[in-house]
Amino acid sequence: MADPAIEWRADILKIQETAQELNQDGNIPKTQRDNLESRLVLAWGESADLQDQPTTAWRKRNAQNIYREVQDENHHLFLAFILAMGPTACSRTGFKNCVQALLKADKNGRQKLQLNLEAKELFESITIRRGFAGKARCVNFMRSLFAEVQDHRQIQYMFSSAPLDRMSSFSELFRTAIQNSHLWKSERERQELSSGCVTVMIPSDPEQDTSINIWVGYDDGFRLREMFGLQQVKIE
Repeated sequence: MADPAIEWRADILKIQETAQELNQDGNIPKTQRDNLESRLVLAWGESADLQDQPTTAWRKRNAQNIYREVQDENHHLFLAFILAMGPTACSRTGFKNCVQALLKADKNGRQKLQLNLEAKELFESITIRRGFAGKARCVNFMRSLFAEVQDHRQIQYMFSSAPLDRMSSFSELFRTAIQNSHLWKSERERQELSSGCVTVMIPSDPEQDTSINIWVGYDDGFRLREMFGLQQVKIE
């Protein structure tokens, strides 16, 4: 059986190496983006959403508590932590010692990350897709990590969570496409009374344009592309 003390020292090293890689690249590695999103959902979601089998639900609740404890101390350290440590790692015997040692070493908030505009846009898309807009943990995280990252179109207002009775204002085509999205279906399963499938972002500069994001089902996206005659744009 592995020595817990050796394990958590290796965990701290892994977290530190993850932070170094983030600072070197200025962005989230593409191989880590699915893990990032699922762990942000765990950290910033509601505890009531954890409705798995008892053992799995316990592991996720435990990870959620640990993720939040780390975020409460340092938003920058939190990002490196959730990328390096999954829910299973958080449930290991003695892992609390790793967390305490990590927070003690960073008690003055020494860990700082320098992320670029692409990373900011990635987090903004996750925020919209997962309905985190306005949630304190998300807002504080974005302010802490991206206060100095400037976008030529600074967003001043962001609106989402449309009442369900307003969704009938959309044409049948868009309404059906929205209702086919995974986000819509998950919101209905949770019996939410509003939807984050439509988000309006209004910039602070009146000379810039407003953006509207609409989340639709995967296949519906292709149908809408065909209808509007959109051309493929190369993604670097």
